[in-house]
Amino acid sequence: MIKTTNIKKDKKEFEIVSEKYQIALEGKQIVKVDSLKPTAYIQKCKTKEELKVEYITTKDIAVSLAKDKKKLTWQDTKLDVLYYKLPTDEKNENGAFEIEVTLKEKPLTNKIQFKLTGDFNYFYQPPLTKTEVEEGHIRPDDVVGSYAVYHKTKKDNEYGTGKAFHIYRPKIKDSANKEIWGKLNITDNVLTIEIPQSYLDTATYPVSVDPTFGDTGVGTSSIVNPVGINGTKFNLSVDGNVTSLHVRMWANTYPADWRAAIYSDSSGPSVLKVETGSQACVSNWQSQNVSSTFLAAGNYWLLFQNGNGQPSSFSFYYDATGGSGTYDSDYPYGTFPSTYNQEGTTAYIWSIYATYTASPTTSIKKVSGVAYASIKKIGGVAIGSVKKIAGVE
Repeated sequence: MIKTTNIKKDKKEFEIVSEKYQIALEGKQIVKVDSLKPTAYIQKCKTKEELKVEYITTKDIAVSLAKDKKKLTWQDTKLDVLYYKLPTDEKNENGAFEIEVTLKEKPLTNKIQFKLTGDFNYFYQPPLTKTEVEEGHIRPDDVVGSYAVYHKTKKDNEYGTGKAFHIYRPKIKDSANKEIWGKLNITDNVLTIEIPQSYLDTATYPVSVDPTFGDTGVGTSSIVNPVGINGTKFNLSVDGNVTSLHVRMWANTYPADWRAAIYSDSSGPSVLKVETGSQACVSNWQSQNVSSTFLAAGNYWLLFQNGNGQPSSFSFYYDATGGSGTYDSDYPYGTFPSTYNQEGTTAYIWSIYATYTASPTTSIKKVSGVAYASIKKIGGVAIGSVKKIAGVE
């Protein structure tokens, strides 16, 4: 635990704890900014894991409070790096954090770089394909060319979909209000923002570059009324009893129904393991309990169905790459089939997850010819033990 010492507050926006500024975002998570170097530690709201974002520089300059007392700033002779929070919105349910670079004059290079540290995967979000446009998919401009940030191994329960953050495509703006999109690239844990050289050659300085780091577990693309069955492959890391399924959706015009299920994996969804009933959707995260069902650790598929299919009824959310997706567009709404007929595949990570209780662990030890078995208490399961000594139980 970090020991809090020498705390100083400025209008309740910031405090210094162990040489780091702390900024409380609207979603109750904390962002820490090193007071001695341009490095931010963006903390996931519920799970407390951090993404470290370090502006790459050789300059030894401290971070200080900006004049407006609402931002932190790292000031070099030719550029500044500003740190400040953004409010929650439809895309960032727990708020967002901005790391804005202000170029005071034409730079020697058209690239700005940050080193990223954390146990995450970064999935690039490409433009919509022609087919996706025809099917009614939506991908906002700041999502095209952005990156979805997912935990490498953690999903379901408190980790939800496994998504931790989203790094949005930055907009570049000069003092004459001339704007252009920047280009993001993440390679070997280095985030590079590339600005068109022709823009820098004619810009009116200063120029601001503002990558946003959103705290969200929801996909940033969506589709209105996906047909048939859709879903995503997931891994259950431990044996467990599934108790509920959750899907992110948004009602656009009038309520409609939805249902979800889990299938075993055999080069695609195979055999139905458990399913929900049909439930009316309003908006936001939707949940349904299921009969407690034991699943051994391994790969499974989380699938869902859209209900009555009325025009513009509601939207489902996903990220476009990084996953193993499936669909069967011909299946009519209703009880899931006992065995799944896969029509096609995608790379989508749909915003769907399960809640489960890990099964009790069993350990067997043998000491000097004596067998000993024990069951530990996990998730409310009572402790039980069996000992066998010299043939007597």
